[in-house]
Amino acid sequence: MSGVKKALIVTPILVVIAGVAWWAYSTQGYAVKVQEEMRLFEAEVGTARLADMAPRLGEGGVTHYLDLTALQCVEPGRGVTPGQPGVMGSDPAAAEAYDSFRKWSGFQLAPDTDEREWNEGWRPHLDKCLAVNAVALASVKKEAEAGDGVLDTDWTQGPGILLPHLTVLRSASRVLSVEAALRAKAGDAKGALDDVRLMLRLRMPLDHEPILISRLVAYALDGMAASTLHGVLDECPADAAAARAIVAELEGREERNGPLRALMGETAAILDIFDRGGVEYVALWMGNGQRSGPRAWVRRKVSTLRWSMPSDKYMSLATMRELRRQAKMSVAERRTTPLPALPSAQSGRPRAVLTQMFVPPLMRALKQQGEADCKVALVRAALGVEMYRAEHGAFPETLEAVVPQYLEAVPVDPYDGKAIRYSAADGGFVVYSIGEDGSDDGGDAEKDTVWMKRRRRDGGVRIEE
Repeated sequence: MSGVKKALIVTPILVVIAGVAWWAYSTQGYAVKVQEEMRLFEAEVGTARLADMAPRLGEGGVTHYLDLTALQCVEPGRGVTPGQPGVMGSDPAAAEAYDSFRKWSGFQLAPDTDEREWNEGWRPHLDKCLAVNAVALASVKKEAEAGDGVLDTDWTQGPGILLPHLTVLRSASRVLSVEAALRAKAGDAKGALDDVRLMLRLRMPLDHEPILISRLVAYALDGMAASTLHGVLDECPADAAAARAIVAELEGREERNGPLRALMGETAAILDIFDRGGVEYVALWMGNGQRSGPRAWVRRKVSTLRWSMPSDKYMSLATMRELRRQAKMSVAERRTTPLPALPSAQSGRPRAVLTQMFVPPLMRALKQQGEADCKVALVRAALGVEMYRAEHGAFPETLEAVVPQYLEAVPVDPYDGKAIRYSAADGGFVVYSIGEDGSDDGGDAEKDTVWMKRRRRDGGVRIEE
């Protein structure tokens, strides 16, 4: 055999041997790093299992599991079989009126849509919505008032099992907003504001959940409540007692908004996926079906091998550890701290597939906490100003004037740690946050996050972001 032929045979063999040797060496090194990350995670959390982080009866004030069937509200045109007789979903006029109401300029429940003026033609359909949901709405109010229930979730099935549960809470909150709107139009400020308070309490079961989707839905429920509140104040003056109850409900909201618990749960979820082998379990975890066929089988097996590699597992855990570190910072500190670069950007080639799937939404959760905390501060400030105006007949000259009679302290802008900005002029007022960019643009609604009260015939309040 000639030397050239020998080289052609031996060289690929040597390359394979070298590759296997490199893989074994690097795998051993990453395996050690994985063990260290596991040790740090368990020391921080106390467990590496998602099921151990789930809420339990008798702990943290939890007394029972929610009966979601009793809380199931029916929105016009949603959640029912088309054409089913006697149900609102089969009524196109009701569905159209409901969708138009959600774009009403007084209650901006559907952001980034064309605003519409109030239409009295909506009222019969909205009244019917409340009538159809009367029993369920009574159960919703009872559960929200108690605030000591949790979702009964089998965490071995993955967080995808939560999605139907969360839909129930969102529908219930929307129907509460319908009742608040009709009460406000009738001049019942106390009843309307009490509906807003119950909307804020409706998210309490989610505060126990150790998973990202629950945190994001909690932010959405609070945002819906804030939009409804601004609509109520647009229609009628604030009732002092009901406004104080909302301020009290917001006590400690920023701490409950924190995403740290969700990041801990997501870290445990990633570990669970690695331990169970990758693709097959991700399909279960995310609630997706499996494709069949030889190519799909090969793709799953190759991906399973990639995901089980210690290097990928280490990079996922290290990235999650950095996100948990940033979650412990204040929003103001986090604003000037760069987020961790994803492994693909660091290595120049696709790696840490799970990190690519999970980390981007987790990064957005850190941002959304700032937005949620900002709305809480603006709602507090606006209610303080409204209560002052209700008693004194004029807006305060400064926010300090509402302390301590209406608010315990001047609300703080989460983005810089300073007092929320306020000014009163032209028969209205503006309270605003400097926003994520950290620049004070004087309450410019295009750049800052603003709650603005303009001079209107009915003395309305508007919030703009």
